[in-house]
This record gives sequence, C-alpha cells and structure tokens, in this order.
Amino acid sequence: MIPKASIYYYFTLLLHLVLFIPLYAQNSTVDSLRQIIDNTSDELTRIENTNFLALALMENEPEEALALLQQIYPTAKALGNPILADISHSLGRIHNANNQLDSALVAYERAFTQAQQLNNWSIAVRSLSNQAYVYDQQNQFDTG
Repeated sequence: MIPKASIYYYFTLLLHLVLFIPLYAQNSTVDSLRQIIDNTSDELTRIENTNFLALALMENEPEEALALLQQIYPTAKALGNPILADISHSLGRIHNANNQLDSALVAYERAFTQAQQLNNWSIAVRSLSNQAYVYDQQNQFDTG
C-alpha cells in the first residue's frame, strides 16, 4: 500500500506539471516569436510572425493580441499582402473570444471577401463557418 504522504506528493507534482508546462510552452513560443519579429528586416516575415504572435496571445493577453493585429493591418493592406485575409480572420477570432460579436462579424466578413479575391478558400470557408457560429451566439438564425 502506498502511504498517504506519497499520494499527496505525487498528486501535487502532477498538478503542477499539468498547470505550468503549458504556460512555459506558451511563454517559450511567445518569446521566440517576439525575437523573430524584433530581428527581421523582411516585412512579410514580420507581418506573418506578428499574426502568429497575436494568436498565441489570444487567450491570456487579448488586448495585446488585438493591438498587434491592428498595428500590422495597415502595413499589410498597403503592401497588398496576401496574408491580409489571415489577419482579418485572426481579428475576428480575437473579437469573438472577447465576446465582441459585432466586431467579430465585421472582421470575418472582411476576411471572407479578401479570401475570395485571393482564391484562398481555406480562409473563406473558415470565415463563413465562424460567421455562422457568431450568428448562432447572437440567436440571429432565421428558423422560418
């Protein structure tokens, strides 16, 4: 039979592993992305990695994630960058996660339009799916 003290010790250890390893992994990813962004001179690489960084921050730092995307959006738009639909879709995800449903719809609709223009059907379909999800959250489906 295992002593009670050992059970509590192993349970506490397991609890710490479950809680803190994901935080370490996220911090590691965030730190790596920040380093890439800070050290790159290529605008496309900076924009793509800022988008990835915003998605990594979406759960724990939604305000920073939103600010990052709003910061790179005009540059990506001015460059005519194909990642623009991705950025719009990411904006929608962040607004949706923050329960800003009207803003999420606007971002998803913009992502859909941009994705159509770029023949990026993956983003187009995800944007439509997410729009449907937001309409469902708002109870705006016409059942008649």
